[in-house]
Amino acid sequence: MERDTEGAPRAAQVEGADSVSDGVPPTGGASGDGRRTVEPGSSARPPIADEDVKGRAGTAAPADTQSAVGGAQGADAPVAPASVSAAISDGLDLVLTYLTSIPAWYLATSVDGQPHVRPFSFAALEGGRLWFCTATTKDVWRELSANPRFEATAWWPGHGWLILRGRAGLSGRPGAAVREAGWRHLEGLGERYDGPDDPVLAFFSVEDPEAWVCDHDAWHPIEL
Repeated sequence: MERDTEGAPRAAQVEGADSVSDGVPPTGGASGDGRRTVEPGSSARPPIADEDVKGRAGTAAPADTQSAVGGAQGADAPVAPASVSAAISDGLDLVLTYLTSIPAWYLATSVDGQPHVRPFSFAALEGGRLWFCTATTKDVWRELSANPRFEATAWWPGHGWLILRGRAGLSGRPGAAVREAGWRHLEGLGERYDGPDDPVLAFFSVEDPEAWVCDHDAWHPIEL
C-alpha cells in the first residue's frame, strides 16, 4: 500500500518554461509499487515545458489557467494582502496564494471515524475551480472515494493561516496545462508516471468550497 506524501516540504516554484527553483532537498522513501523513488540529497527537478503555466500565484495565464506549486519564499513570494479585510473578496485567488506561498500544506480526510492527514504541495486554478493532484494508488484517493469531504490548512508565517473545506470532485478532468504541471511537479518529488495522461495520475477539484483566513482573534470568511 502506497503511503500518502503529496509532496514532502521542499521549496519549489514553477517559473514558466525554463526554470524551477529548488530549496529544501526532497525527503521520504520509495513506495510499495516503485513509483515513488526519492534520492536523499537530490534536488533535481525537470523544467516545466508548457508556457501556459505560470509559477507565481495570482499571475494570469492563458486559457483561464493559473497553476503553481508550493515554495515561493523571500523575494519570490507573492505579495501579501495589505490586510485580511481588503483581500477577503479575492476569493479563489487568495486561497491559491496561501497554498502556493509555502513549501507544503496539509489535507485531512476522515473514514471509519478516523481522521487522516498528509502534506500536499500542488494547487492549480482553472475555469473557476481549484485542482489538486495525487494518484489512484494512494490512500487519500481511496479515502476521498469513500468520503469526499475534506479539510485543508496552510500556515503562511506572518499572514495567519488558511482553512479550506470542500468536497472532492473525483470525476472531472482539468485541462492539459494543469495535467502537465501536476505531472511534472510529482515527478520532481520523485514519483514516476507515464506522462500527464497516465491513468494512475489523479486530479480532483474542490467542490462546494468554504474558506477562512484565521488569526488568534477571529476566522475571516473568504467570499468564493
